[in-house]
Amino acid sequence: MQKTYPRENYLYSHAVGQKCITYYRQVLALCDLPNDCGVDHPDVERMFPKDVIARARLYKDAIGSGGTGSYSHSQGVKEFRDHVAQFIEERDGHESFAGDIFLTNGASTGIQNILVALMSCDRDAYVPSALDGSGFSRQLTSLFQCHDSDSSVPDLLSSDRIAGRSTGWLHARRAVKLGSYSR
Repeated sequence: MQKTYPRENYLYSHAVGQKCITYYRQVLALCDLPNDCGVDHPDVERMFPKDVIARARLYKDAIGSGGTGSYSHSQGVKEFRDHVAQFIEERDGHESFAGDIFLTNGASTGIQNILVALMSCDRDAYVPSALDGSGFSRQLTSLFQCHDSDSSVPDLLSSDRIAGRSTGWLHARRAVKLGSYSR
């Protein structure tokens, strides 16, 4: 039986049937524009909906003079993390802390950050499951620049190809069975 994975296209979401996200694009446009050309423009209410303008003003205040570029807190803008924490509390019914939240520019970057943090020495390993999907496998392959010739999943557990971070599946199974990693 052949495995199937959901369609994915990280760069062009419309290719997989997603609708246009006009609201967020409009808010970001107003955040990126100088105030006199955007939120403070005399005709702004004819060009953008009122809720977009209000959200852009809120975000511009939170972001500050640094703008939407790469020079913000490494976890993301504090006010944005506060909103995410509030959403999690309301959705899940338990306390959430903005200081525990890291905002990234997408799932792949978040996964990469976690893997880099977790794979810190030659005794660390990750065994991907079939549920990870081909996009995640490509991310791992790119991140560690290695590839298991027997599958589309990178071989992160064998030889010394990547600073001792990888071995073949047989070594991985043996390590799991023994409860430890050994060369």
